[in-house]
Amino acid sequence: MTDCRNQCEATRDLAGLLIASDVVVPELSAARDHLGECAECRKYLKLLQDDEQELMDFASTHEQWIEDLKVRTVNVLPQPAVRPDQKHDRWRWIMATGTRRLAAAAAVLVFLVVFLQGTDPSFKAWAEVIETVRQATSSRFHLRDMAGGDVEARQVYSTGGTSHRTFEKGQLVEAMYVDFEQQEVLYMAYPLKLAIRMKMTAELVKDFQGHDPAETFNFLQEYQYKELGTKRIDGRKAVGIRVTDARFLAERMERAELELWVDPETKLPIRFDVRGEVDGSSRSKHIRFYDFTWNDPVPESEFHPEVPDDFRITEGVELAVDQEHCLEGLRIYAKVVGRYPNTLAYESLKEQLWGSSGAKERDVRDMIVDMFRIRMASTFYGNLVRDEMNVVYFGNQVRPGQKDRVLMRWKVGPDQYRVIFGDLQTATFSGEQLLEMEGR
Repeated sequence: MTDCRNQCEATRDLAGLLIASDVVVPELSAARDHLGECAECRKYLKLLQDDEQELMDFASTHEQWIEDLKVRTVNVLPQPAVRPDQKHDRWRWIMATGTRRLAAAAAVLVFLVVFLQGTDPSFKAWAEVIETVRQATSSRFHLRDMAGGDVEARQVYSTGGTSHRTFEKGQLVEAMYVDFEQQEVLYMAYPLKLAIRMKMTAELVKDFQGHDPAETFNFLQEYQYKELGTKRIDGRKAVGIRVTDARFLAERMERAELELWVDPETKLPIRFDVRGEVDGSSRSKHIRFYDFTWNDPVPESEFHPEVPDDFRITEGVELAVDQEHCLEGLRIYAKVVGRYPNTLAYESLKEQLWGSSGAKERDVRDMIVDMFRIRMASTFYGNLVRDEMNVVYFGNQVRPGQKDRVLMRWKVGPDQYRVIFGDLQTATFSGEQLLEMEGR
């Protein structure tokens, strides 16, 4: 009887390792033999397996919480040194100590999720955020480049248009005013005494409107996001999410992500941060939108300013997001730089352009006019990414004039692809034809 009891205790001590079937331990052979003879130990092992399954089910249904919990636990709890002999799988260690410790671990996990996330760990009102923001008559907020530069912007949106003004060291340096009804853009660069009047298509008006916070937050419906729990921002409780979808902000930055923080009471944004890679992923960019004010009256003068008499005015510029204007942007860029941009993400493209010797040789005011045209290529590309058109761009491999090399292509129908070649000619091909061309 004593030998049998000792065998039962030895087997149950190894129960966790028995469940972890990929573990090889010499003592397990005797334990498995004992399980074949002892119904009570088989019952004990079955209960332990059931407990493990319940905990795994809990983990799978709270995946987002637990991922955040890993980070927060590391930051909040003291981290003791781990001796080499302690570097084993912690999950199996919990399992090997028996059912009571397993149940206790599950209880601790639930407690940590609730405690570290706050009493309201999952904010369920994101649809209300969208609706609340849509009802806003106007919004004002500041924008800051978090890389250390003293750049701040004030943006105002309304149903009729948008005003964007940028300040450096407190001085107004540039402004852009968009009139949705007249489909016009007025850009002014104050140090250069330059004004540019541009006409835009109805589609581009929608693109500008899409930068209105009332429309921007539609990404909550379009992209998957990860909940970040709660924290305090400027003394206010906030709930947050993170979006890392590759389609998001593809026209502006490479591998961009956004964090949005919202007041759970007002359902209005407090802050959001955009981070991404620029300049061929050699460095990152971080822009913060903050200090939001909603539903303040916006005077008409904010959208229809007077151009000073001593400014040079350029007119006749037309903007559109289509293949033709994408080609025009690529053509202008290649003429200035001597090659195509490595990427069509605008922040990287812009830095490559302004850093080129060709741009430095030109009148800066002419370059600014061309930048608006070049940007249409980035916007066109970003729309293709957003619409999941399987777009691929080969600017770092193809040189201007290479008529047999594919510069960019995207899907336009079942087994149909639109192609832009290195000489900026275009054509449509089947998938088989495309594979043959790209395999040359």
